[in-house]
Amino acid sequence: MPLNVNINNLTEMHGSKAVEVFREIADLGGYGAVGNGEGQISPQYAGGLDVQGALDPANTAISSAAKDRIAELAGVDRRNSDNFQTTSSASKQKKAQE
Repeated sequence: MPLNVNINNLTEMHGSKAVEVFREIADLGGYGAVGNGEGQISPQYAGGLDVQGALDPANTAISSAAKDRIAELAGVDRRNSDNFQTTSSASKQKKAQE
């Protein structure tokens, strides 16, 4: 299950519509404008979009319907993604400063 979606894995899932799907996920998830200009998210960025953060149940900024659509487009099972635990780098930085 990809926790980050990028053009490569979206092309595998959606073929020639990969850029459109990338834009829709970015729009639904509130990631920002997709494009190649300053401050925009390039569809060619290999790191892609972190759908785990968008699908997180604690993320109340995104509606359940939008999360369902993001999961569908990204090929992610929301129930499995809800159980995935991430570790913030903030705790690592705090330990390094102590």
